[in-house]
Amino acid sequence: MKPVSVCSAVSGKTVPPELPLSARPAVLISRWAFLFLWCLGVMALQLVPAVSVVAQSAGQTERILEIKQSGNYHWGEAFHENREQALSLARQDLIERIVVFVTSESEVRVSENDEAFRSEVMMRNRSISRMELRGAGHIEVQRRDGSWRTTAYISREDFARTLDIEAGRIRTALSQAQTMESLGNINGAMAIWMDVLAAASFFPEPVFVSASATGPDSDNQVEAGFISRERILHWLNAADISVRDVRNQSAGENIEMYLDLEIRFGNQPAELIEAALDRRDTALHTVAGGFTSVYVDQPRSNARETLTLRLMPSAGSGMNEEAALVLERIRPVSRRSVSVDWRPALPIDIETVALSGGRVRLIPHTPNLSVFNLRWNIDGRSTSETTPVVTFQPGSDVAEVSLRLNNNEQLSVQKSIHRSGRITAVSGRQQPRPGLRDTQTSTRNPWRASDTPPSESPSAADAAVTSVLDELLRIRIGDQLITHLNRLQEEGRLLVGNRGDMPEAAQSYVAVINPVNRRVEAVLSPAHNGLRTRLPGTTSFTENEIPERFRNMGTVWFYFTEP
Repeated sequence: MKPVSVCSAVSGKTVPPELPLSARPAVLISRWAFLFLWCLGVMALQLVPAVSVVAQSAGQTERILEIKQSGNYHWGEAFHENREQALSLARQDLIERIVVFVTSESEVRVSENDEAFRSEVMMRNRSISRMELRGAGHIEVQRRDGSWRTTAYISREDFARTLDIEAGRIRTALSQAQTMESLGNINGAMAIWMDVLAAASFFPEPVFVSASATGPDSDNQVEAGFISRERILHWLNAADISVRDVRNQSAGENIEMYLDLEIRFGNQPAELIEAALDRRDTALHTVAGGFTSVYVDQPRSNARETLTLRLMPSAGSGMNEEAALVLERIRPVSRRSVSVDWRPALPIDIETVALSGGRVRLIPHTPNLSVFNLRWNIDGRSTSETTPVVTFQPGSDVAEVSLRLNNNEQLSVQKSIHRSGRITAVSGRQQPRPGLRDTQTSTRNPWRASDTPPSESPSAADAAVTSVLDELLRIRIGDQLITHLNRLQEEGRLLVGNRGDMPEAAQSYVAVINPVNRRVEAVLSPAHNGLRTRLPGTTSFTENEIPERFRNMGTVWFYFTEP
């Protein structure tokens, strides 16, 4: 009887009989062989791309070695986890190997266009080195750790063509600058000279041009950067510098003095240059329309002095001062001396405080001066007290007082002091330096500008006008000045308006207001012998000079009416 499986007996189904034990090993071996072959096939399919990548990587590595060893290429290399960053660093490395540039506060911008990319070294948004590398390429290899190795390269032949193109641009620009100079456009030439100087200085090799730039009939070759630098210095050294005015905008202990300068290249107002005091800690001031104001933040100890200025091409036409410190020859500097008379901006005056018993205390008014010696003379009696007291004897109502600073007669003032404390000008003689309160009465009749000398004893009308002017000169905000003038007009004391509104324009005062910051730039006196004087002070202008001196400024005219 044949054996029957338990499962078949229970289910009632017919099942094949089990193989003999002797046949089972052969079947198991065939199954394992199939499984092994299947795994090998899967592994082979996975290895094909890897083998391809390895082969490709090996080819790229060989290409990199060829580029480096052939001597026919300039190349740069970088490693980074980020693919794009690796490419950017490799190109920057290439640029640094073939193009010279300053990195002080600079930004290197690289842009790609097919197989060419441009490098621009930026100095305050001004391009210093322009080098379009034509025919440049790169090779990327991903390393086992996932980072990227990138090599940027350009053939020496392609780079030589790039240099020829850039050298031609420099020569063309220099020729344009020479043409502008011959036509009298020094400002236009200055901008191109600075551009040529920067480009030539950052160029990998010298760019030579004909020496005809410095003299005709010469076959010698001169470096382009040298010519540009010499022409810039020539005009900086030859510029006409004149002091147009000195201003005192100080308030309290804050010293704020301004030196107004006019700078010209012959008949042309200077542009594209900057000026500063010859101190490392002073700011640069841009020259616009031939004018600039140099800021002085230190007290003055002398009425007259010689200051040294630095003149240099504007940062906008070349590079900034920090870069010039790295490569000094890029920004030529000319040091010029100017003579300055600070007296119009140094209000040396005397103030008084009336005391009991016929006594008056004298107070020096000397803002923004380094006072190391103060000397009073009171009716012939000398004293160095800071605030001496004048004691009036019975029958004496006036004392003649002078104040001198730092043993300097130019820094002195003389006044008549009354028992009541009132101050008037010294009668019968010229003051070395009139005080603020009597600036007008000591120079001209404030009601009318004429050639008649002022009277020794100001009238009540003169005193009234002097008081009004003194008050007006203290107002520094344009809107406040206009409001005050309108109020005086309502009181019938003066007329306010434009030049055409004045009954006698030559005998009217002119207030100059800056429309940008609304500050009062100047108050000009009536015309006297064809000149108007800036008040308070002694700086005068002709009628023709005023529009140029106060270009783009607004004016308000006012005229004192008869009492």
